[in-house]
Amino acid sequence: MVGRGGKRKQVIGRADVWFALVLGALSIVASACTFRSTGTTPPASDRRDGSADGAPQPGDATADHVATPDLAPALSSAGAACKVGDECRSGFCVDGVCCATACSGVCESCNEPEAAGVCQPVKGAPRLGRGPCLGNDATCRGVCDGSNGLRCAYPDSDVECAPARCSAGLAVARSVCSGSGVCLPGANVSCAPFTCDGAICAGGCGAGRPCQSGHHCSGGRCFPFRELGAVCESGDQCRSGHCVDGRCCVTSGCGICAACTGEAGTCQKIVSAPDPDSCADDQMCGAAGQCGKLNGQSCQAPGDCVSGFCVDGRCCNSACSGACQSCSQAGSIGTCKPTSLTSDVSNCGRCGNACSRNNISPTCAEGICGGRCAPGFTDCNADPGKDGCETDTASDPRNCGGCGVACRGTACLGGTCENIAFEWSAAGPIVGRTCVQILEVADPHTWGDNYLCTQRDFGFRWSSAGPLPGMVCTQWSEPSDLAGTWYDNFLCAPADFGLRWSSAGPIADMRCTLILEPSDPNTWNDNYLCAPL
Repeated sequence: MVGRGGKRKQVIGRADVWFALVLGALSIVASACTFRSTGTTPPASDRRDGSADGAPQPGDATADHVATPDLAPALSSAGAACKVGDECRSGFCVDGVCCATACSGVCESCNEPEAAGVCQPVKGAPRLGRGPCLGNDATCRGVCDGSNGLRCAYPDSDVECAPARCSAGLAVARSVCSGSGVCLPGANVSCAPFTCDGAICAGGCGAGRPCQSGHHCSGGRCFPFRELGAVCESGDQCRSGHCVDGRCCVTSGCGICAACTGEAGTCQKIVSAPDPDSCADDQMCGAAGQCGKLNGQSCQAPGDCVSGFCVDGRCCNSACSGACQSCSQAGSIGTCKPTSLTSDVSNCGRCGNACSRNNISPTCAEGICGGRCAPGFTDCNADPGKDGCETDTASDPRNCGGCGVACRGTACLGGTCENIAFEWSAAGPIVGRTCVQILEVADPHTWGDNYLCTQRDFGFRWSSAGPLPGMVCTQWSEPSDLAGTWYDNFLCAPADFGLRWSSAGPIADMRCTLILEPSDPNTWNDNYLCAPL
């Protein structure tokens, strides 16, 4: 037999017990292995609350529900700990936390103190997993300067990394930084027929004994200036006074993605090659003369990439604009290849069928769109490929806290339907509440100061002359009122709030408010306005 509450009472034997245990275990395994729920609703006899078949329950799905927070962990917000990007709402897991952007610069970090989840440039050495900055010398080695997160900063070519020296008749000019992390060795100068005098050759040139016009002093010896384009170690060796990129140059610097390797000491554009003076260590110079990322690295626009192509969020080797092509397939990221219709979220099941990214981290499995909903969102229409997780169950009054859970005219706050909190006053309106005067003008018993109040304006209106057009009205009556005027009085609302009136005490399983005028002798002590729980 079936008892109240939907629970079955049975008398079973030992064999039936073993059969029930085995059947229950198989049921548990089956339910644990199910990823896509069928959306079927258990019969009323199997529900804890005994609700009728088809009645919406919090968290119920409608059909083939493949994308709900119940089926996969909620995606984390920026700053939360993570191991892979799929755990994050942004799709980026950087430096052990969910990050708002890819944050891939050599001098960037997304997990600095008091700023977890926000990408920002750093000072000092690159953070763990990046870099290091180039450099074979402590003085010339690059560091992060806190201003440019995409590249390391290097000492200029006028910074001395080793002093001049002289030993056994051989002088070595001072060494200077290259501007790209290298300490350039000074030129060797033979002192013959002289010997050393401190750090330079004896009897030679020096600060107090300059060389004749057209010459420079190196290691205590005078040498002719080097002409444009000649190899150099420092600017004082060049007639122009500029040693750039190891060559005597017409200018003191060549700018981004250019080097002084042209004819007669002129600057020449660098294409498809690194430029440590300009670009981050993980970038190269592109055809447009700007630093860019290599194929396969994350991007947001074509200008981010050396190739000039940003496809599927990755720098790509081509425009990859053909039908069913992708540049983000596993094993070939950065190379345009024909897509897989069974796993490509941009061409899931057929060419051009892109899975929605609306509040969902999309997946394509066997040509069917699915994925994990962002926190607070649910796929109530069982179509994640079309509109992702379209329902905000924290605020949608039609799906409050779960699919199909409707609030009867009230708001949905944090996944819970807002209850209307009625307060009755027989002595005027209540301060801080929205109040409606309850008045029957024909009743002589001081009904002029009676008010029904709520926590906010729900749109209630009072009528002592029948229901109001276009509103849902609840009749108020007291059959024992001898004045005989309480037959056409109505409390009206803009929506069906499920209100009920009782002139014989509170109604079971509802929230009821006593409606009382103490001065009215006509049994107004058992009249209640009731609202759903």
